[in-house]
Amino acid sequence: MHTKTLLDLYREGGSVMHLIALCSVTALALAVYCGISLRKIKMLPPLLVSELNQLLSQKDLPQAYARCQSESG
Repeated sequence: MHTKTLLDLYREGGSVMHLIALCSVTALALAVYCGISLRKIKMLPPLLVSELNQLLSQKDLPQAYARCQSESG
């Protein structure tokens, strides 16, 4: 009994398999990029969080909103 390898299945798929492989590599690259660029520490720096907590505890919503608008995250 002959079992097919993954490479055999890839070859049988023809040109459609090339497209599927390209999409898979692109999706993996995009997931890694998003994982790196959207880290929690970058989106919510600890200093900003403590400043916002202080402003919100003082119920200074306009200043808290302005502080959020001044940050890129």
